[in-house]
Amino acid sequence: MPAGSTGVQGFKGYTAESRHKDSAWLITSDGAERREVMVRRALGDARPVTAADVWENVARNLARQPAKASALDFMDRARNVGRTAAHAMQAGFRSAEAREAAGKPRATLGAQLRERRDGRAVGQAVDRLRQALDARWQAVRALADRLRQARRTALQDGGRDERRSAEGEAKAVRDRARDNQARSTTAAERHRVPRPKADPARPVDAAAFWRRMAAKDGAPRPNVRRAVQQRREEGAVVVVADRLALALDERGLVLAGIERSSGQRPAQPAQQRRQGNEEARAPKSPATPSQAAPAPSLRAVVTPGRRAAPRFTEANATADFAMALHRAGLRVAGPVEMDGKMHRVPVEGDRKGQKSGTFVGHLDGWPAGYIHNYKTGTEIRWKADRPMLQVAPAERAAFAAEAAARSADRARERQDTQERAAKMAHRLWAAAAPATSHPYLAAKGVQAHGLRQDRRGRLLVPVQGADGRLWGVQRVGVDGSKLFLKGARTEGGHALIGGRPKPGVPLLVAEGYATGATLHEATGLPVVVAFNAGNLAAVAKAYRAADPSRPMIIAGDNDHHLPRRAVPLPNVGKEKAEAAAAAVGGTAALPSFPPGDRGSDWNDLARRQGHQPIVAAVRGALDQIQRVAADRVELAAAASRREAQKVRPRGPRM
Repeated sequence: MPAGSTGVQGFKGYTAESRHKDSAWLITSDGAERREVMVRRALGDARPVTAADVWENVARNLARQPAKASALDFMDRARNVGRTAAHAMQAGFRSAEAREAAGKPRATLGAQLRERRDGRAVGQAVDRLRQALDARWQAVRALADRLRQARRTALQDGGRDERRSAEGEAKAVRDRARDNQARSTTAAERHRVPRPKADPARPVDAAAFWRRMAAKDGAPRPNVRRAVQQRREEGAVVVVADRLALALDERGLVLAGIERSSGQRPAQPAQQRRQGNEEARAPKSPATPSQAAPAPSLRAVVTPGRRAAPRFTEANATADFAMALHRAGLRVAGPVEMDGKMHRVPVEGDRKGQKSGTFVGHLDGWPAGYIHNYKTGTEIRWKADRPMLQVAPAERAAFAAEAAARSADRARERQDTQERAAKMAHRLWAAAAPATSHPYLAAKGVQAHGLRQDRRGRLLVPVQGADGRLWGVQRVGVDGSKLFLKGARTEGGHALIGGRPKPGVPLLVAEGYATGATLHEATGLPVVVAFNAGNLAAVAKAYRAADPSRPMIIAGDNDHHLPRRAVPLPNVGKEKAEAAAAAVGGTAALPSFPPGDRGSDWNDLARRQGHQPIVAAVRGALDQIQRVAADRVELAAAASRREAQKVRPRGPRM
């Protein structure tokens, strides 16, 4: 290569600069290589070109790729980057949807940074607080030791510094008397008050007076200043000792409550141990009245002759409430919060992301709570075995007033939360588009009767009250998962299919949207969707109050497979439907399935057998309602005839 390796690359064995098609060796020009190296260097670079620079330039030229190969490589790399970015975005969307389904706020980079920064700040603040508490504790201990040492020193001195000599006291008294006399004379002369003639005051013989007092009492006159200082020191020592005793007593009570909740034998409180040790060390002496009858307190109110009841702490109440939640089938992840707020949690048998249980716990005076398992229909109003404190009637009334105030605050907070959720539901409903097709609707074989679909492809089912006001929405995912809007009111909430029912028109009440849509498409009657079995009665009562003469059919689910399980569960759909029908004077209609069939609602029946069984069942329920109404009318007429016969006047006998 006379022109050097400038035109050579690693992908070609023949170039225009080379005269050989097939060769095992490449011979380049040293001058051309050195010239290329000098051209590549900056202007004014006077360094000599060495053999290493020449070979480096040859290697660099041979390592080059053609433009086409570079472009293809760039395109492959761009495709890989795009595919990786798409996968990362999908993973981010999945995590965001999971957080939203769990009711958690969206996690952004700024939020994560703020959380980390706040966490570090909180950790630093906790460290500083711990250091400050340690320093204060050391200062208190040092103060207690110093006061105790000062008291011991004062007692050992025996009052040596408390005595004054009688001559010094007498001199001080004479000086004070002379000063008082001089001040009185000056004041009288200033106001021109005539001074009465009297004998000059005799100097007070204080020395003789204190000698007589010492001979009478057998002790010299105490130093008032030293006595006051000693009393102050003793009071400070007593206060510090009382605070330390209270702290140790609280610590012992907390440890006793924790050990009692874990099933261990409670340890003896520190104060009792300390009192026992002091009683063992102290000699037996008659107790003073103040020691024999201490003042009663809230910490120890014991009736004479009765054993004191064990203290019931918050840990005990929370542990008992957690056991009640577990027995009801609720599965709470983490500690149970008894803060007076409604908490939604999964229950036994729920799918991932499903929360079919709610509970509310209170710690106001007498711990209590409410537990509801929507899957089994279990409702428990839990109450603790005893109150947390043994208090007087006046304090019990104060606790009741405080509990009522907290209950009112929680009610206001719950109402505000529901109002905010209703506003959010209005915004979501306005931003969504009318639903035309959806995987959930296709799987259930029903139509979208006024439903909407948001930007993420989720169906929005309205949750409204009897007055038509929108309370919230139920979001149905592509996989069939259903979630209510967080904080929205659901008790008594429902969705209407087929418009608002006219007076006297039969009304069907169902649980889920697919069941309600199937009933409406099969019968043409208006349907109310109550969303769950526990809400059937509340919705039916609302429409019964609006129209007392309306025929009402509770089309419930038939969970016939639950009683046949290894651990039998109640047929919640059947029990709740029959209870709602009895409450409103209607009738319950349930689908029928073979023993081995897993179907439970009217939509399952329609997908297996079509709409004909649904029409027959609804017609039979309406006939039953008409027969019951006719029987009632006939019974009322017969009763009225009997009453008329009783009051009819009879003629005189002949």
